[in-house]
Amino acid sequence: MSIFVYDQEKHIRQEKDESRQEGKEEGREEGRVEGRASMLRDLVIRKVEKGYSLEQKAEAFDYNKDEIEPIYNMVREEAGGYSVQSSDVDKSPETK
Repeated sequence: MSIFVYDQEKHIRQEKDESRQEGKEEGREEGRVEGRASMLRDLVIRKVEKGYSLEQKAEAFDYNKDEIEPIYNMVREEAGGYSVQSSDVDKSPETK
């Protein structure tokens, strides 16, 4: 016989709280990753607007050219529709 009393409701609450906390932490990390990507995209847009080459951007941001190239290509393809002044850089030019 055990001297401890098992409280199933308390155990379930604790499990829910732990799961909720893990979910919040995962969400925060995803937000940080998205924020960094958005900031890098804004920087690339600014440099494209100023006429910087891909190599100049990679050097200025201290990134590998291969890391910047997909963003650079996306911005070049949509050159007229993106602007740093607009906070909606994720939207396509047609929806602005």
